[in-house]
Amino acid sequence: MIRLDDLQIGGLKIYQDSDSFCFGTDAVFLSWFASVKKFTNIVDLCSGNGIVAILLSRFGCMKSGVCIELNDAQALLCKKSIELNLIEDKLSVINTDLRLIRKNKILPSACCDLVTVNPPYSAVNSGTVSQGTKSFARAELECTLKDVAEQSAYLLRQGGRLCVVHRPERLSDLICECKNFGLELKRLKFVCAHVEDKPSMILAEFIKYAKSGVTVEPPLIIYDENNQYTDIVNQIYERGNANE
Repeated sequence: MIRLDDLQIGGLKIYQDSDSFCFGTDAVFLSWFASVKKFTNIVDLCSGNGIVAILLSRFGCMKSGVCIELNDAQALLCKKSIELNLIEDKLSVINTDLRLIRKNKILPSACCDLVTVNPPYSAVNSGTVSQGTKSFARAELECTLKDVAEQSAYLLRQGGRLCVVHRPERLSDLICECKNFGLELKRLKFVCAHVEDKPSMILAEFIKYAKSGVTVEPPLIIYDENNQYTDIVNQIYERGNANE
């Protein structure tokens, strides 16, 4: 069922299909993590309904961007959300398989200075893969970490940045695949539900053709001792509202 949700950030609204894959806090945190500086052109891979790119447009850190989404229905929702939020001058949608970007020259090489991606988290051989439309968003059926690294390296200018949200257990795979394509890990942040919990996700930034050396930032803690959002999480949401 298609529904229209209020993001509670800068008046933004987004269309979602409750029977398909809906975004979570990982997409919000990725947008915040990626928006540390201003970019000219961005490409958002595995866009889904466009949540990451739409939030980046509100954070005021980009001039223009392209959303790449394989699923026809999700790409259509992304386009509708962009139109609804009146940001067609900033964002466009390409409904295609990201693995074809380089092969078919869907976008030119070195065309952007930021790539963002919230990729499928599970390797296909890691266990039972759910069926239906959600399976492609959760497991590497149509997009592997190698695909992400290869296409990102093609799209990024020298010194451009790739920002990824993923699971901690896949960190070594992510680093290895990116390094194979000249993308060096430069910034890493762990995300924990509570201060005493193990990380539930990672936020990683890679730079094309950078020297080795990584900064591990303080962890992002989502909830305080009262199970309320921490100050930093509230600031993430308030930042979008401040940019209205």
